[in-house]
This record gives sequence, C-alpha cells and structure tokens, in this order.
Amino acid sequence: MTALKLPFIIIIIVIIIAIFFFISRKKNTTAQGPEENTQTQLISTYNHFNIVKHGDRFVAANKSLGKLDFVNDHVGDRDLPPYVFVGKTDEDTTSKIENANQDPDVYTVTEFCGHYVAVSDTLSEKELLGKSYSEINLPPYIFSGNNEQQITELVEKTEKEMPKEPVIKLVSTKGNYNLIQCGDTYIAVEHAMGKIDFLKDTVGDRDLSPFIFIGKTRDEVVEKLKSAGLDLDDYSINETGNKYIAATEKVEDLIGKKYSEVKLTPYIYSSTDKDDVQEFIDDSE
Repeated sequence: MTALKLPFIIIIIVIIIAIFFFISRKKNTTAQGPEENTQTQLISTYNHFNIVKHGDRFVAANKSLGKLDFVNDHVGDRDLPPYVFVGKTDEDTTSKIENANQDPDVYTVTEFCGHYVAVSDTLSEKELLGKSYSEINLPPYIFSGNNEQQITELVEKTEKEMPKEPVIKLVSTKGNYNLIQCGDTYIAVEHAMGKIDFLKDTVGDRDLSPFIFIGKTRDEVVEKLKSAGLDLDDYSINETGNKYIAATEKVEDLIGKKYSEVKLTPYIYSSTDKDDVQEFIDDSE
C-alpha cells in the first residue's frame, strides 16, 4: 500500500513545485513592470529622425538626442534647447540659458534627480520632467502617438520646415590660414586653431592666448595666466558648465558664439564678404 502511495506523493510534490515556480515568475514579471518588457523596434529612418515602435506607441526621435532608452531615459536627463537645460548647479543651468541667447526669467529651475533642470515657461505641458520620451510631444525633438501614419506625416512636415545645414568646404590655403566657406559665410582660420566644427563649436571651448584660458578649476586658470606673464586684473574668471573661463573684456561677449560668427584676430576672421576675408589673410602675410 505504501509503495502505491509513493509515486502519487511524488507527483503531488512536483505539481506543488511547478505551481510555486509559476507564481514566483509571475511576481517577478509584475515587479519589473510592463514597461520593462516592452519591445522597441526601428520602423524607418529619415534625415533627422528615427521612427520606432515602442509597445503600442510610435515615436519619432530626432537623431540629435542620441541613443534613447525608452524604459530608463526621461525628460530632464539632457539639454533640449530652448525648452530644457540641465546642469550640476542652478548657476550652471542659468549660464546655459544665457549662452543660448535665451531669457533666464522665462524658465523655472527645479532640482531633479541629483541635478538642476530649467524648463521653459512657454511649454504648454508643464508636468514634463520625469516622463518617458515615448510619452511626450516636443517638436522638433520628439513626436509620439498611437498612429504610425500620423507620426510619419509630422516627421515629413518637420523635415521640410527644418533649415538645411550649410555646406562647409575648404576654399584655399595661404600662409598660416585656411579660407573656409560655411554656407554664405567665409572664414579665415589660423592653423593653430586645430579642427573646428563650425556647426557646434563655440568661443570658450579652448585656450586662445592671450584672450581666453580654460581650466577645470579656478586655480588652474589662474596658474595659466601667471605662467603666461599676464595681469589677472585684465581678466574676468567665470564658471561655465564644468569648467572655468578667463576672458578679457574684448572677448567676454563672444563666449558661447559659434566661430563662424566672430572676428577674433589673429585666430579667426569671418564675414559674408569673401574679398574682405581674403584681404585679411593677405595682410597677415
């Protein structure tokens, strides 16, 4: 009799273990949340946008956002000028706003996830911080919705309205200068400047002695000025982002401007008049 009961008992034990395993797995899945199990699939790509399907939603993400994790990434983790600016301090975000030629008074600065986020008061969607990028519409960065055709049409319309990036090409080289054409602007660039991205790089991203000196700390900038035998009283030193910038009064207003927009001799000279720039290069010989 006992021998007959043994297989039955084993079967009961196996069934109990299977039920326990099923319940545990279900609990783990629930704990992860439905969002973590949502699949993301690339649907199509355009010049400036990728269209992806995330769960039941379609999202058009501007490529300038870089790689997005629609589960873990959220609004407030990166700059979205002129709507959102992120910094380590309140002063950092304010500096970014000013460098973008925006009015700090129209932004609300909030401490969020260990850093400071300035959100423009012009946004109709005030509760933006912390939302997944798959949940928002913030042209020209992101479009989201449940209708693929609608999202595609928005992308195509936005692509047509977006300004075309200027063509950049080397026109000639003479002496210590390259003559560069950037759209309708001509730029004389001294070789000592090194490589420049005229669409992104701005004054204040590198040392330009004796006008600008960059350092990770204030002491580092001061040491650079002393080593160059320069008078500290001729410079203002300000913290911008994660660095300090010492600048003379002559160039203070140029900080943050693109190199294609400034005249800062002998390093760079820009103008819409090609002959004017060529004359500058000739006179520098």
